Amino acid sequence: MKQIKLIWMDLDELFDDPYLRGWHHERSYLFNEFQAPRFVSDAARVVLLWSYGGTYIDLDVITLKPFPEIPNFLGRMDEKQINLAISNFTKGHMLIDMLRKELSASFDLFLITSVGPKLVTETLHRYCPGSPMNKETL
Repeated sequence: MKQIKLIWMDLDELFDDPYLRGWHHERSYLFNEFQAPRFVSDAARVVLLWSYGGTYIDLDVITLKPFPEIPNFLGRMDEKQINLAISNFTKGHMLIDMLRKELSASFDLFLITSVGPKLVTETLHRYCPGSPMNKETL
């Protein structure tokens, strides 16, 4: 298929970022061998959205309606958490930059959502206090 180009993701290159370099080189996430891929995937998602912008959709997502025609949006994990499983952001977006800067400090080997939904939800609450978490707005 000429429209698709597959490349190997070099994690050392991907995480060669002042905020994530130490986290990646320590490789503490490997101590939880069953969840390590999730930690790396959540971190990679943040770096890729920050570096390039665009749309990210988990492979297990089924869409029933077109995505909103707005430049930046997030999906909800449940009634209490927001995540990046369905998201679209412009390159270098401020929220994604905040996630990138806070990811290393947020990492908890024993909490699989620590650099995913927990980080996203807590960051939004910290920078957007008082925002309602209802079905229409954040």
